[in-house]
Amino acid sequence: MVYGLDARKAQSGETILRLKQALAEHLILIFRNQSLDDLQYLAFATYFGSIFRPDADTPVLASKTDTGTPPDVVPVSNAVGQGDYTGHGELAPHADHQWTPLPVTAHYL
Repeated sequence: MVYGLDARKAQSGETILRLKQALAEHLILIFRNQSLDDLQYLAFATYFGSIFRPDADTPVLASKTDTGTPPDVVPVSNAVGQGDYTGHGELAPHADHQWTPLPVTAHYL
């Protein structure tokens, strides 16, 4: 659990290094009570590495162009009937992007 960090704000190099070290040590980081818009979310995610974007001809879960979100943000929801996009159906257990030449560093939910 990460406490005392406002993910909406730019982070210092020292903080980014400590977050990367904590992720390597614990394999998961939880940031509670954060409220980020899509652009703040993307900015924070880049502290951990580049953002995965599939080729335009390779559809992925929830790849839909009219969601109103940046193309690097994939909306995922279980709020059926509440106006939220829920992707292309039920997800079986899987590993994301295992077919790519370079595996992703992390996933952000």
